[in-house]
Amino acid sequence: MNNTDPAYFGGEVLNVQMEGRFSGTLLVSDIDGTLVAADQRIPQANCDAVAQYCAQGGRFALASGRTHSTAGRITRQLMPNAPCIFINGAEIYDLQSERTLYQRFLAPELDDVLRAYGARFPETGVLVFTADRQYVIQGNRWTDEHDVLTGVPSVPITWDELPLRKYKLVFMAPADTVQRMMRYCAEQ
Repeated sequence: MNNTDPAYFGGEVLNVQMEGRFSGTLLVSDIDGTLVAADQRIPQANCDAVAQYCAQGGRFALASGRTHSTAGRITRQLMPNAPCIFINGAEIYDLQSERTLYQRFLAPELDDVLRAYGARFPETGVLVFTADRQYVIQGNRWTDEHDVLTGVPSVPITWDELPLRKYKLVFMAPADTVQRMMRYCAEQ
């Protein structure tokens, strides 16, 4: 088996069942604003459509900026039967075997740069994402809203406690601050 075989994924041979109308197909969907409505619920019609697709041999996966842990409520409802893409591609996770198949962390060399941005723009909320947690370094109303949106509370930490193995950082700020951050970045 080689890496062009549809059952091959990152050194793993997946258990692919090929029978039914949608056999041999893969459907990948975003979560927020696609499967999940503005009220943070998955419409029953979406759940039914995914279940029918899978029952007819289709493989279903999610692709999201969320971590597999913050997407847990959604994954438990939809039960994807193919590995999912999380954290904007930094992690490929197989929910059935509960195993990470691929992961890519931010370089530790970025920590000083990130710390400098946080100090220069203290009104900016900063969230840090690891495989199993989300942390908040600088909280604000947007980081609070994010916690409510995902249903997962952020764990407060300091810049000195920045995890070594982190997938992404999100800076959350008013539009005028974001514009100043972009100008500052362009000047560096």
